[in-house]
Amino acid sequence: MSLLLSSGVAGICDGQGVADIDQEAVDACWTAEDLAFHCHTRERMIDLFCDQSQQKLIEKQQFPAKHQRIILGSAALPKPSRINHNLSFFQVVRERKTIRVYQEQPINAGLLSDFLWHSMHIREEILCDPALSRAYSGLLRPVASAGALHSIELYLCINRCIGLQPGFYHYDSFNHSLGKLSDLSEVCVQMLEQAAASTCRAPQAASVSSGQGQLPDVLVVMAARYGRNASLHQQTGLSYALILKDVGSIYQQLYLVATALGLAPCGLSFGDSELFEQASGLSDRLECSVGEFMIGNPPSTHAFDPSTAVLA
Repeated sequence: MSLLLSSGVAGICDGQGVADIDQEAVDACWTAEDLAFHCHTRERMIDLFCDQSQQKLIEKQQFPAKHQRIILGSAALPKPSRINHNLSFFQVVRERKTIRVYQEQPINAGLLSDFLWHSMHIREEILCDPALSRAYSGLLRPVASAGALHSIELYLCINRCIGLQPGFYHYDSFNHSLGKLSDLSEVCVQMLEQAAASTCRAPQAASVSSGQGQLPDVLVVMAARYGRNASLHQQTGLSYALILKDVGSIYQQLYLVATALGLAPCGLSFGDSELFEQASGLSDRLECSVGEFMIGNPPSTHAFDPSTAVLA
């Protein structure tokens, strides 16, 4: 027992059953799950691939950079428009905010096209670490990704959008088109309703009371192809942690682009993996939902007109 106490493996419990070695974590309100995840993903480890004989080669055929889905049909998106050159980036940053109320007139396919293009389209496919045996195919997008892996795909549950039929779509970020996976099924409606309900506990406009969250025009679901990250980071155990960092980058990108386009953006703190699995037809072991984002046409009181934004 003395050895366990001196090595920090065991501690002396107080009257509430809290060991002295855990007191700081308890005082800081850490949960056991969060603390274990933090410690595991922030250990001091650097994968130098010194032992090339034990290096796990990436299965390029199994985890390609560009993702292709089997779709019912493809919906071409309008050609992206040129953003006003007088638009001030810093004004967009200052105006960025969450908007959860929408006007009766929905967004249109042109705005949705601009939103997706400036957020997630593939600019270029590149070869990463070409001098190493672990060389792999990477992607360049407007948003950052650890190792240029870009394992996160966008799925759109379109409730209403002028120029596009309601339904569940996959965004083909290479061809800049939407692949339709299904009509607006009951599962999709549940996803939209859950998204709206999840915002009712957050600060609302004065005209929106608790329990009256509006359905968004479009619900964007981020889904990660875990295997693509694991093929490079399986030995370090950082795969899922890096996926979540990518999610954070995408959230901010979606917010800024939506603000610049005058849309109403709202990032959600949680979603339903089971509903996404049913809507996408894929096991969450292959593609797991890791983030949700709502967009719509804001009321005039919230609208931000990009044409009025000029450089100071």
